[in-house]
Amino acid sequence: MTQDSKKMKIEKEKQDEFIENRRKKSIAIAIILFVMVFTFFMTTVIRISSNIS
Repeated sequence: MTQDSKKMKIEKEKQDEFIENRRKKSIAIAIILFVMVFTFFMTTVIRISSNIS
């Protein structure tokens, strides 16, 4: 019985670690996408404003 509980505890730790890593990757991707969108938006605004004047 103790062997099974140890295996379950190890699996739960691996699963928690996997979820934590996936969350970190998702946050990193979200930040990168936000920076890209912001950069493209600012570039577009600058180009449009330079054509108006």
